[in-house]
Amino acid sequence: MRNVLRRPLPEEPPKKPVGDNGGVPRERLIEVLKMPKVVANAVKTQRCLLCRSPETGKSGLCRICRAYLNETESEAAQTYERDPFG
Repeated sequence: MRNVLRRPLPEEPPKKPVGDNGGVPRERLIEVLKMPKVVANAVKTQRCLLCRSPETGKSGLCRICRAYLNETESEAAQTYERDPFG
């Protein structure tokens, strides 16, 4: 016999958009690279924006993540490699 009084489970609240490793989702990377304060914080804390691994460059990305950037993302990251925060 079915329990008619059973309530449906409540819906979970929407989760913050973060990547698998707690970093920025890949689809938001260009948007984040346009925020110098966020990039400066990643460089200061030495955590990659995408994968949160240590040892970032001037753009706030580790070497592995920089290697997988597409052309548009790479151009946005190059801004900090050429002239960081200035």
